[in-house]
Amino acid sequence: MITTFSTCEINGPVIGAFLRHIEVSKQFDLSINFEHTGSHLILTHAFDRAVSLTVRNSGEPWRGSVLTSTLTKLKTSQNQISVGPEGIQLGKFWHIPMEEYDSTVADRQRKYVALEKAIWTEEFLGKMRGAQAFQSNDETRWVLQGVAVQDENLVATDGRVMFVSPGNNSMLTTHIIVRNIPKVAGNALISIGNSGEDPEDKIPTRIQWLFWIEKAALSITDKLVEGNFPNWKQVVPPPPVDPVKVILPPSFGVILAMGKGEKHIRLFNEGETVMAQFPLKPPFAITGCHWFGEESNQWSVAFDPKFAVKAIKAEFKCIEIDDALAPMRWKRLPDDDDFLVMMPIRVT
Repeated sequence: MITTFSTCEINGPVIGAFLRHIEVSKQFDLSINFEHTGSHLILTHAFDRAVSLTVRNSGEPWRGSVLTSTLTKLKTSQNQISVGPEGIQLGKFWHIPMEEYDSTVADRQRKYVALEKAIWTEEFLGKMRGAQAFQSNDETRWVLQGVAVQDENLVATDGRVMFVSPGNNSMLTTHIIVRNIPKVAGNALISIGNSGEDPEDKIPTRIQWLFWIEKAALSITDKLVEGNFPNWKQVVPPPPVDPVKVILPPSFGVILAMGKGEKHIRLFNEGETVMAQFPLKPPFAITGCHWFGEESNQWSVAFDPKFAVKAIKAEFKCIEIDDALAPMRWKRLPDDDDFLVMMPIRVT
């Protein structure tokens, strides 16, 4: 009986995507394991990362490994890379003998006890990446260093401004906090799983990002943020019954830049005109700004300019004002579901 070993074809960009998401040590040249199971080609790195490629060819299983520095040479290639038990070949010009399978690389990465599975669209992933702009980068507030996925809500906050996106069908019942969304192009399938050995463990500790790339599926594992997200619903104000809605012009970002270092900026109305004022400076009209409400109403609100910069950069330009002391809702457009919560400042 003749034994047939499979040679798998991998796109160069797939290798590049894998290497971009592993921590390559500058002091140690660690191995990357290759394992062909008959239907999948699994790449495992010692630094807690793994890739599973679905292959269409079948054959006898085999194992091998190469050094990280060796594989790094292939990541810029746009061509097909052939991987088999006898080595790695790029076109007709590259041949790297496979080393012996490195048993020191923990193969627990190959085992995932699937707790839940969800299909998230590219639009949903884009919204999650946008939410990352509002998560904390403070190492002492590590629970806030991610985007909370709770039922149909996406929530992110740095403790000053909070992003909330309701009405998203993530198909998840387990609440998770996700950090480091891989920026790999393509339609995404995401599988939430647990790499632990105990099926009774109900807290997911791994997230697999599956991106369909031509004929293969690329899965990059990343750690979730462990811990309980704060009770953000307690902070969300109820929708104002009859709010004043102020739509800011594109030039408002320039106005905020003028107030860099100022403690607050105050917005108020004089008739139909929206006025702005920095501390100890005369008020000035905001050209191109509009507000909606009863013309006879007098309204005023103040907030910290540096907290509003993130809102403006993310194109949140519509403020819903209930009163001068109530938390403000910032929206991209008045009828948009996504909103930011920003606390006002009392100005005496």
